[in-house]
Amino acid sequence: MKKIFWCVQQLDKIGGTEMVTIDIMNHLCDYYDITLICTSKISGPIQYELNPKLKVVCLNVPNDIARFDEYKRIYNEKHQYFKTLGLIWRTLYYFIFHRHHYRKLNKNRMCKDDLYIASSLDSYDYAPKGRNVYFHFHFDEDIFNSKSMQLYLGYFRKPDKYIFLTKGCYDEVIKKHKKLKDNSVYIYNPIRFPPTLNLDYHNNSIMFCGRFHPQKDPLFALSIANVLHERDFEFTLNMYGSGSLEDKMKSYINEHHLENNVVLHPMSKDIEKAYLSNDLLLISSTYEGCPLIRGEATAFSMPFVSTNWGVAAKELCNEGMDGFVIDKRNAVDFANKIMEIFADKDKLKLLKRSAFEESKKYSYDSIIPIWRNDILK
Repeated sequence: MKKIFWCVQQLDKIGGTEMVTIDIMNHLCDYYDITLICTSKISGPIQYELNPKLKVVCLNVPNDIARFDEYKRIYNEKHQYFKTLGLIWRTLYYFIFHRHHYRKLNKNRMCKDDLYIASSLDSYDYAPKGRNVYFHFHFDEDIFNSKSMQLYLGYFRKPDKYIFLTKGCYDEVIKKHKKLKDNSVYIYNPIRFPPTLNLDYHNNSIMFCGRFHPQKDPLFALSIANVLHERDFEFTLNMYGSGSLEDKMKSYINEHHLENNVVLHPMSKDIEKAYLSNDLLLISSTYEGCPLIRGEATAFSMPFVSTNWGVAAKELCNEGMDGFVIDKRNAVDFANKIMEIFADKDKLKLLKRSAFEESKKYSYDSIIPIWRNDILK
């Protein structure tokens, strides 16, 4: 049985990349001997359902080093600049001197024909030389093609294969880096829930789900809620998540008197209950790779309204069937579309049904065979 060593950043916090990656591992365990490598130290209970066949090992990299961007942003937002400087220094130290240690640990676990898959930038840092390495790239084409990312990728060993999340991302990367065509593929993320037809109406309930961080831009979601509130439109915005912007969100809610319209919920492992109790998903992201939340919502018959976060935003949307992509980042345009969707309850029910049907494209039966027959052959 082929051995795969699959590396993720962390296991003790809920994250989209980890969620989808571990889900794929869980469904490939019957066909491959898979070892899950966790980069950062596991500081609390594991937040993911793991197939008992998965082996788990940990590199024990300090959490702030492994999640450098997150901690740097937190320190800067709190004006703790000495902590930021200290973090930068420690990260550079690990980046330059310690990565060889972790590479060696990973290499010693593997035989020559084994496969190492990296699902985050830090796990790609520790990809061993002399072994087969795939980079499962969970960001978009703009990040991949940026000068900083190309400098970053150029510093490390080249992967044997790049795996992108969408055709749009793949096309844009190949357009700029033609030499990567022969060792690049794309595959959509599967939906981890079976399609559930749910045509219930929940009184104009809108759902936001994601980290309260700039990438997901929950403050923009609140600005849309404010437009709806100013128009005396009856709705509830349920926001599930946590993160560094939470205090600013609470201040915005209080300042604009949205307490009766917006409810902040902690992120939950039992998120399917939220999918079943809301009518519409709001995606306010500034960029994405392939948003897990979009597919999961449609699997529960919940259509979406989304920002145009990248070339794949429209690729992943069958306009008017499972959702809508709004080109301009304008709260008024979003409010107009939301009010239009809720204006006709019969059309809303039809939209829910068609979203349910569209989600079947991303089932395990559709996606896992591609992993087995094309990606991992």
